[in-house]
Formats: sequence, structure tokens, C-alpha cells
Amino acid sequence: MSLINQVASTATKPRSLGGKDQKLIAPIKTFFLAKGDFSFASQSSFESSIRWETGVLNKNIVPVPHVEAPENANKEATIKEARWRDHETKEGVSGVKYRIDASNTFYAAFKTYKNSGYNRVFLTSTLQEHMCDVAEDGKIYGRPFSSMLISMFMEATDDDVSHFFVTFKFDSDEYNTRVTPFEATDIEGIHEVVLTSVSDSTTSRKFTCTSVSTGEKITTFGNDSFINKDETGAVTSPTYVPIDPNTGIYEFTGTFAVGHTLELNGVIVNPTIKYEGVNVLTQS
Repeated sequence: MSLINQVASTATKPRSLGGKDQKLIAPIKTFFLAKGDFSFASQSSFESSIRWETGVLNKNIVPVPHVEAPENANKEATIKEARWRDHETKEGVSGVKYRIDASNTFYAAFKTYKNSGYNRVFLTSTLQEHMCDVAEDGKIYGRPFSSMLISMFMEATDDDVSHFFVTFKFDSDEYNTRVTPFEATDIEGIHEVVLTSVSDSTTSRKFTCTSVSTGEKITTFGNDSFINKDETGAVTSPTYVPIDPNTGIYEFTGTFAVGHTLELNGVIVNPTIKYEGVNVLTQS
């Protein structure tokens, strides 16, 4: 239990405070969830847009849509007032609450990060300032949070769009700030894609690809975007038929049998948008 209104301990050396004009952090525009063990190796790595994009592709950091209406969610310390001195009986908790305007599909996906290995966050301002945690060895981590509370989903009304709220609680109200020389707030996440079978035969497989977030058919994938396997799991090489953009139907021809599978080939950047399949088509 700590005491207040005491003379400062000599164990901690007070730091210099700087000048009258302080560099204030701009409003938060978005945030990136980050895995607990993920870090940028150095300041130069942190300032590389390629490193950020690679982090997204490897699912070490996850960008979210721009946030709205940030609210203070701090809980001040509990103080017991006594005759001679005041006592802090419970430490305060630092917190912040954000609104995210989003679809129900994004909301369902976002909830999967609750109580996961993503227990850090880069809070990013409109001026590309990032609230983070800089270790003694110079590695830059996301700011660690103790909890991430996700509200119920709010349906759209005549006066408002669909949205939900997320509240972060932090063990400490102290953090570092680092700036990137590029628009990190514009980094996009990975779009989920559903493959839907149109027809299957022993010589042909036809299917479509649809974006989960937009519901639109994707017609820009090529042969290398897909991976075909036989019933043993071995990769096969059927013939890719160029897609008809008017129908949005893809086709592979060759020899197919029960148990053959077809799926997207990992995370695909096409041409600049990131895609990942959420299902596998299995021939029956």
C-alpha cells in the first residue's frame, strides 16, 4: 500500500520537464492490435512501411477501421483520507473507449481477437504518432493492455450507422511515442474471401470468389492465387481457364476425383489489396 503527500523517494531521480511549449499528441485515428511477442527491431524498422505491411501479412499486427468518439475510461485511484495522511488503497486504472463504425461481419471477426495472443496495441494519431512501448534494447512493441472490452453490436437506425464500442484498460498510464514518416493510418487489413462451388465434375471445377466484407465477386485472381490438391494432400497442377469477368466464374480443367480440394493460396496481394480464403472446396 502506498502513501501520498510524502516526500519523494530518493530512489527515483526526477527528470527534466522541458520548455513551456509541449508537443501534444494529436487525436487517435485508428489502432493496430499486435501480438504480445511482436516488435519492430529498431527505430529504422519502425519507420519502414514495408515492415508494417509485412507485419500485417504475417498477422503480427492487425489494422482496424478509423475510430470515432474517443472517451476517457480512466478509473482514478481509491483514496482513504486519514487524520495525518491520505492512503491509496487501490491503484487507478488507465483506460480509453473508442467507437468503431462497422458492419456485422467485421464485428464478428473483431470479437475473435478477445482473449487471444493479441494483447498489445499501437494507438495511432492523425499525425502518425504511435503510442507504444520501447524496450531498453530499442525494440518497439505495442502498448500492453490488461483487458479489451467489446460492447454489443448496435444496429443502424434512421439517425445513425451500425457500430460498436471497444474499451482498453492498461496497467500503466505511461507509454512511449514514435512517429512514422508515412500514412500508417491508411494501411489496410486482410479481406476474407469465400469460395463457392458452381459445378464439379471429373474434368472441370467451376467456382466463384466473393469478398466477405463487401459481398462483391472478385475477378482479379490468377492461376497462382489458388492451390489444388488430390485426396492425399499432394499438390496438383490442373489447367487454369481465364476467368470471364462478366460471370465472375473461375474454372480449372483436368482430372478430378472425390476428396480433391481447392483453396486460395495463403494471403494474396492482388493487386494491392490483401485477401485470404476462409474455406476449402472439397469435391464430393
